[in-house]
Amino acid sequence: MSELISHGVTVVGVVLDCPNCGQETRHEVHYVAGLLHRMECETCGHRWDVSHRWLRQRYLLSFPGRVAAKQVKLAREARSRPLAFMRSLPRRTIRKMLHLAGEVGALAGIIDK
Repeated sequence: MSELISHGVTVVGVVLDCPNCGQETRHEVHYVAGLLHRMECETCGHRWDVSHRWLRQRYLLSFPGRVAAKQVKLAREARSRPLAFMRSLPRRTIRKMLHLAGEVGALAGIIDK
């Protein structure tokens, strides 16, 4: 299994049974913001796409839970390692904002197509 992450899109190579060509083949699986977007068989080229409306709804529904989970994780880390936490906060804040912007941009780009 291989993985490539860029601008909120994760591409994973996996071996799956392809119902179109009837054999076990390598597929490219694309995730946007951790949600399945599409799969494509590298042998026959058959592609399965996830509804853009569904993808947007799932992202919006999962967002508050992701924010809450991050706050719990940050609070736990601040209590257990306060100095390391304080030193890492500026860099982590910028990285998280860039990551979030990449997810939203990827999601918007997919929906606009």
